[in-house]
Amino acid sequence: MTWSTRRLAEIAGTTVKAIRYYHRAGLLDEPERTANGYKQYRTDHLVRLLQIRRMSELGIPLAQLGAFTAENRDEAVAELDASLAAEIVRLTRVRAELAALSATSAPLELPPRFADVADQLSASERVLVLVLSRLFDESALGDLHATFRGRTAIDDDFDALPDDADDQQIAELAERMVPEILDSQRRYPWLEIPSAGSELDPVVFEETVATVMIELFTPAQLRVLVAADALGQRMRDQEG
Repeated sequence: MTWSTRRLAEIAGTTVKAIRYYHRAGLLDEPERTANGYKQYRTDHLVRLLQIRRMSELGIPLAQLGAFTAENRDEAVAELDASLAAEIVRLTRVRAELAALSATSAPLELPPRFADVADQLSASERVLVLVLSRLFDESALGDLHATFRGRTAIDDDFDALPDDADDQQIAELAERMVPEILDSQRRYPWLEIPSAGSELDPVVFEETVATVMIELFTPAQLRVLVAADALGQRMRDQEG
C-alpha cells in the first residue's frame, strides 16, 4: 500500500508543506510516482518522517539532521544536552528578570538591576542607562546602580535648566553636583576613567558616550556636566 503526500502528512502528524521542505533539504527521499505523476509514499518514508519529528522534538536543529548518524550519536547528544542546559539557564534568568519587572512599572528595555530606580530617572537618563548597559561590564553596572540614591533637588534643577542659562547658573549647579560625583569616585575609583569599566576600546567607548550625551542633553546641561567634571578634577588634584 502507498500513500499520497496529504495522507502521509496526516499519518505522520505533520504537514504537506513540511514534507516538501524535507525533500528540498535532502532529509527525505523522493518517492516513486505513478504514470500520471502522483507520488507514492511507502513505509520507509513514514519511518523517516517519524524519525525527523522525534529528533526535532529532542531539539536537534533540522539543519543538523542530515549529519546525525549512529557513529556520532553520543557526541551529538552531549552537544545537544549542553545547548539545552545553557538555554535553561538563560530562560531561568529571563523569568527572574520578568518577575522583577512585574513588581515595578519600569520599561521592559531597562536593565533589570535598574528596575527599582526607574521611576527616579529622567527619560534621558533611562536612555543613557540602556546604552551604558551595553558598554559596561556586569561589575561596572553594579557599581553604577549603587551610585543612585534617589532624586534630589539637584536632579530636578538639572532637568529644568533653561537653554539660555547664564554662566553663573551653570557654575552654581556644577558646584552643587561635585560632592556627589567625588563621593561616587572615591567609592568606585574606575569612575574617574569610565572606559575602564568597559571591554570596548577606550576610544570607541568615549566616542559612543559623547555622541549619545550630545543628543540626549541640552547644550546648557552639557556645559554643567563639563564644568562639574573640571571642578571635580581640580579638587581631586588638590586632595592628592
